[in-house]
Amino acid sequence: MINEHVSFEAEIVDLVLNSSGEVVQVVGSACERCDKKRYLPSRGLRLVRDGTDVLPEAIGGLSGSSATILINKATGMAEQVRFFAAKAGESHEN
Repeated sequence: MINEHVSFEAEIVDLVLNSSGEVVQVVGSACERCDKKRYLPSRGLRLVRDGTDVLPEAIGGLSGSSATILINKATGMAEQVRFFAAKAGESHEN
């Protein structure tokens, strides 16, 4: 399948974590007042910042950031979240 994903550019992405620190939902909105779109994560969900996979201990610090969410067209699940580069003065931990 040539185009099996659709992307969603989100100004604000929130990662909902369970008590074990695993992502159980990806929530994104195109703007502060826009409706939120909610996606279940695929088993192989990748969180990426600056082209590098995010370490599990840094996941909590990503919520509220801007990102592109890649959604599998067939399942409707989030397969990858590509966070934009940290702005000058922001913490940048992977």
